[in-house]
Amino acid sequence: MKDKIGPGEPAIGFSIDCKVNDRRAMVIQTYLPLDAAPKQINEILDRLLVAADRQEVRYRLKDMRLLLEKSEQELPMHEKALVEFEESTVRRHKVSGRRSDFEWKGNDATNRDNKLQNVAMARVNIERIKKGIAEAEAELKDD
Repeated sequence: MKDKIGPGEPAIGFSIDCKVNDRRAMVIQTYLPLDAAPKQINEILDRLLVAADRQEVRYRLKDMRLLLEKSEQELPMHEKALVEFEESTVRRHKVSGRRSDFEWKGNDATNRDNKLQNVAMARVNIERIKKGIAEAEAELKDD
């Protein structure tokens, strides 16, 4: 079998369309001589798929880093919204002149629970993204 294919020579062509992420796709192409053995064909296809997977990981890593940055910016906003809500609700209770001790009830309790959940989910998302980034970086180091 020849190592190189000359211009215009008959060859076996392979084209793999790969969706890299929501915004990107790529096409990987290669050619093998007509007399290539099945083992050689499988080896080249495996190499093409490894290259495609590596590119997908690179773009996924880039997207995850952007998502982490956004999530880390949102966490303080959720925390601030929670603190402001709690303070304004307690202040409103004190100003109302009620003699009973303050308790979280009704809509106030529901709104507070929602804000607490927003903070907790933002923290969980940050940890998930960090874990995903570490896994992607480890995957790239293995190659």
